[in-house]
Amino acid sequence: MKILNSISPENPELLQRPRIDALFSRAVNCSLVTVVAGPGYGKTQAIGSFIKTAAQRCARMHFRKFDDIPARFWRNFTNALKDSAPELSDRLFSLGFPEGAAKCDAALCMFAEEARRGAPILLIIDDYPGGGGHIAADGSPDTSSGGGSEVDAFLEALVGAGILDVHLILSGRREIGVGRLDCVCDGGLFQITAGDLAFTDDEIGALFSLRGQSLSIREAHELGQYTDGWPLALYLLSLNPVPKLPAAGAWRTADRDVVCPDVIGAMFEKDFFTSYDERARLGLIGLSLISDIPAEMIRRAPPNLGSPGPVIPGGLNANDAKAIAEALNTNLFVSYDRATRLYSFHHMYRAFLAEKQSLLTDEDKNRLWLIAGEAFLARGSIPEAIDCLMKCARYDRVVEAICRYFSLHAAAPRELAGYFEEKLSLLPQEFCGQNPLVRYMQAAISLNNLDTERAYTLLCELEAKLHGRVTQGERGGQSGGPDGGQPGGAGNGQSDGF
Repeated sequence: MKILNSISPENPELLQRPRIDALFSRAVNCSLVTVVAGPGYGKTQAIGSFIKTAAQRCARMHFRKFDDIPARFWRNFTNALKDSAPELSDRLFSLGFPEGAAKCDAALCMFAEEARRGAPILLIIDDYPGGGGHIAADGSPDTSSGGGSEVDAFLEALVGAGILDVHLILSGRREIGVGRLDCVCDGGLFQITAGDLAFTDDEIGALFSLRGQSLSIREAHELGQYTDGWPLALYLLSLNPVPKLPAAGAWRTADRDVVCPDVIGAMFEKDFFTSYDERARLGLIGLSLISDIPAEMIRRAPPNLGSPGPVIPGGLNANDAKAIAEALNTNLFVSYDRATRLYSFHHMYRAFLAEKQSLLTDEDKNRLWLIAGEAFLARGSIPEAIDCLMKCARYDRVVEAICRYFSLHAAAPRELAGYFEEKLSLLPQEFCGQNPLVRYMQAAISLNNLDTERAYTLLCELEAKLHGRVTQGERGGQSGGPDGGQPGGAGNGQSDGF
């Protein structure tokens, strides 16, 4: 069965739904549209289908783990505008993230000028966390830091400006905190919910007809009641003969808002896992370790970084890469973002694959995390690289990545500097003791954050430590110690990181 990625609105395996297109057509007359529904409600596909024929110029970005860092958000946001408004994209990128009233006003003026010159502009942000802060490991907003982010503040300003013919769609799995946005939204707020996206009886009949199955009006109605019109459940059921249904009520737990994973997992297993060969299955399991997968990990077979084991990226040959790429590109629950060249799994499908990660050895996982980390480093995606490198305990590369960032940038945004500081604090004491560069980078980050007192203290401690090493090394050399006069015992093969 040939299935295109879910990000593609032209997917012939999916039902086109004029009702949803009409709903979005009405919605985008408002300044702000929120699309909030749980996994499997077809938010991505619904928006993709609408923008395929929309009269507006559409710019779409996927809000990823570190996009609450202003500079990262701005890079991806302006990149999304490249196709529909290239001149505006370049001007906004040159301006930089609009922190402060003056730069924010300049950005809003640029939007207004662009809207007057051409068709209306529709800005779409998928997987918006809705409340500020990082996205946690489970995909939910991490609000531990409290308060909204600078990105939230910019979006509030954009909506609050009420610019004619500039509209914003925020899509997410959890309730989007639109309280402040609603207050400043002069052009109106339109909310699309799970109830709107659920299949009607007529759409259920049309979906099964697309699969070559004929349902009576009564059967379509009963199936709708059975599944609550949940698009994912209906899609999976339509792949099989209608009588082969799970037990009534099995779709959800008693909470009815929580999907029952066993039923969905069984259907994923049959139609979107065992149908692939072993290389592709192991590849999918391995890649589920990573939330966003650089395309180059698949398209260019990396060097063999470990001993032979399950065939996952890291031990790829040309045939392996081809099998895994085919599985990614033909799976409805894998999307590919052409702007960022990143693959990502549907949240529920990734959870299904994660249950199988016990098939991988620690060596397999470390090899894949290392390859992913190096791929992100090559892209200049430092936070993602550090995440992967920490997991495979390549602390030397973590420190090098942070050094690389500061070699290319005069300063780091507050959020990014905090992230660097957090990761450095998690490095093992033994490693830090052998690598004075860690303490030096901590001092540099303190200075970046204008905490000069802490930076001075750290540098004094580092100076004392290095002076003690030199003195100890001199004594060792005079006495013909076992280190052969190498300062700090460098004869043991460990690098000080300098």
